[in-house]
Amino acid sequence: MDDFLSFLTLGGLFLVGVFLGYFLCRTGLVGHSKLKEVEQCLKEKEKELKDYRNQVAQEFTATAEKFRDLNQSYRELHKQLSSSANLLCDEVDLPLLNSPGDAEYDADFIEVKSSETNQS
Repeated sequence: MDDFLSFLTLGGLFLVGVFLGYFLCRTGLVGHSKLKEVEQCLKEKEKELKDYRNQVAQEFTATAEKFRDLNQSYRELHKQLSSSANLLCDEVDLPLLNSPGDAEYDADFIEVKSSETNQS
């Protein structure tokens, strides 16, 4: 009888311990500091990712602005060269280099489209 009572007592205490541990873990009393540490680490990583995305966007914006400036410089260089060529070679029967039908510049896409592709 003593063995059975001891076994029943130990079994009951084990079940009480299991339920108590389950409810303590569920309510957050045990392991709460580790959870807070993981949440803090997650917030830091999210902030790093957001900062990195902003940095990438700024770099691409700066690169696009530099390409736009380069395109403008090429456009000005082309105008200068064509006006100089027209001024120096005005007696030769050549089409004007800077005539509107010669080339169309698209500053947003930084590319030159020839007038033959536009007419087709």
